[in-house]
Amino acid sequence: VELGQFIPEELIQELKAKTELTEEEKQDLRRAAQLKIRREKLAWLRREDEMLETDFKIKKALQFQNPDIEEGVKLLQKLLQLEVESFMVVKNPQFFDTLLKLKRYNGPKLDPKQPNPNRTEKEKRHIESIQTMADTMSKKVMALFTLKKSHTPQSFFEFIQERNAEFLEKTKNMPEQKMLLLTEMPN
Repeated sequence: VELGQFIPEELIQELKAKTELTEEEKQDLRRAAQLKIRREKLAWLRREDEMLETDFKIKKALQFQNPDIEEGVKLLQKLLQLEVESFMVVKNPQFFDTLLKLKRYNGPKLDPKQPNPNRTEKEKRHIESIQTMADTMSKKVMALFTLKKSHTPQSFFEFIQERNAEFLEKTKNMPEQKMLLLTEMPN
């Protein structure tokens, strides 16, 4: 027995009984698995919401008239920290469009009638930061997709729009609420 060559039959049966789950234990495991899936989906939807909320706030902060450039920089820093996923971008192609526009951002239009029509060094640094962070974020987004050919940011935006059109086609008969809750491309 000590060498493990002989194991009593009742010990084998007892060990087998301990490894088999009762119906209640199986049900608990199923509920736990479903709960985990729900939590992951909720976390995904919260990240998507935060991405869209930040996108909206950036547009608001950097509006044409009287932009808040410092706020725009802070929001872009927050955006860079966000865990964005490819399907979030497919569902919301305007997000990538915002990044393309920010890469070309030149700050508020200068009024030559003002006493000092030139930009301050601080403004120039902030504008440069906005362009750099937008470029970084657009590269981060492009890296989420495995593409057969290389894309410029503009052609990538067209690719995203095509994927979005495909998504809208697949969900055209789906209630809007259900469509908004999707976390992956439907089949």
